[in-house]
Amino acid sequence: MTNLTREAGQEQKNKTEQQQKEAPVMKPVYILAIETSCDETSVAIVENGKIIRSNVISSQIETHQTLWRCGAGGGFP
Repeated sequence: MTNLTREAGQEQKNKTEQQQKEAPVMKPVYILAIETSCDETSVAIVENGKIIRSNVISSQIETHQTLWRCGAGGGFP
Protein backbone atom coordinates (compact mmCIF):
# COMPACT_ATOMS: atom_id res chain seq x y z
CA MET A 1 0.00 0.00 0.00
CA THR A 2 1.42 3.36 -0.94
CA ASN A 3 1.48 6.44 1.24
CA LEU A 4 -0.99 8.10 -1.13
CA THR A 5 -3.47 5.24 -0.65
CA ARG A 6 -3.02 5.34 3.14
CA GLU A 7 -3.56 9.11 3.19
CA ALA A 8 -6.72 8.79 1.09
CA GLY A 9 -8.03 6.09 3.43
CA GLN A 10 -7.27 8.23 6.49
CA GLU A 11 -8.96 11.26 4.92
CA GLN A 12 -12.08 9.18 4.23
CA LYS A 13 -12.05 7.87 7.81
CA ASN A 14 -11.70 11.42 9.20
CA LYS A 15 -14.50 12.65 6.93
CA THR A 16 -16.80 9.81 8.08
CA GLU A 17 -16.05 10.52 11.75
CA GLN A 18 -16.76 14.23 11.22
CA GLN A 19 -20.07 13.46 9.50
CA GLN A 20 -21.09 11.22 12.40
CA LYS A 21 -20.31 14.00 14.88
CA GLU A 22 -22.37 16.47 12.86
CA ALA A 23 -25.31 14.09 12.30
CA PRO A 24 -28.53 15.53 13.70
CA VAL A 25 -30.04 13.82 16.71
CA MET A 26 -33.18 12.04 15.58
CA LYS A 27 -36.31 12.65 17.61
CA PRO A 28 -38.45 9.61 18.31
CA VAL A 29 -41.36 8.94 15.96
CA TYR A 30 -44.65 8.01 17.64
CA ILE A 31 -47.43 6.08 15.92
CA LEU A 32 -51.03 6.07 17.13
CA ALA A 33 -52.60 2.74 16.13
CA ILE A 34 -56.38 2.27 16.34
CA GLU A 35 -58.30 -0.95 15.68
CA THR A 36 -62.05 -1.33 15.96
CA SER A 37 -64.67 -4.02 15.48
CA CYS A 38 -68.32 -4.19 16.42
CA ASP A 39 -67.57 -5.23 20.01
CA GLU A 40 -63.96 -4.15 20.73
CA THR A 41 -61.74 -1.13 20.23
CA SER A 42 -58.02 -1.01 20.91
CA VAL A 43 -55.51 1.82 20.82
CA ALA A 44 -51.71 1.69 21.05
CA ILE A 45 -48.87 4.21 21.01
CA VAL A 46 -45.69 2.82 19.43
CA GLU A 47 -42.28 4.52 19.47
CA ASN A 48 -40.05 4.14 16.41
CA GLY A 49 -42.14 1.20 15.21
CA LYS A 50 -40.64 -1.09 17.86
CA ILE A 51 -41.47 -0.05 21.43
CA ILE A 52 -45.08 -0.24 22.67
CA ARG A 53 -45.53 2.71 25.01
CA SER A 54 -49.23 2.15 25.70
CA ASN A 55 -51.89 -0.38 24.75
CA VAL A 56 -55.56 -0.25 25.80
CA ILE A 57 -58.45 -2.52 24.84
CA SER A 58 -62.10 -1.64 25.45
CA SER A 59 -64.55 -4.50 25.07
CA GLN A 60 -68.33 -4.93 25.14
CA ILE A 61 -68.19 -8.73 25.19
CA GLU A 62 -69.50 -8.97 28.78
CA THR A 63 -72.46 -6.74 27.85
CA HIS A 64 -73.14 -8.81 24.75
CA GLN A 65 -73.02 -12.08 26.70
CA THR A 66 -76.07 -10.97 28.71
CA LEU A 67 -77.93 -10.44 25.41
CA TRP A 68 -76.79 -13.83 24.06
CA ARG A 69 -78.14 -15.52 27.24
CA CYS A 70 -81.51 -13.92 26.52
CA GLY A 71 -81.62 -15.60 23.13
CA ALA A 72 -80.60 -12.65 20.99
CA GLY A 73 -77.98 -13.57 18.39
CA GLY A 74 -75.63 -11.87 15.98
CA GLY A 75 -73.59 -8.73 16.43
CA PHE A 76 -74.60 -5.75 18.54
CA PRO A 77 -73.01 -2.59 17.14
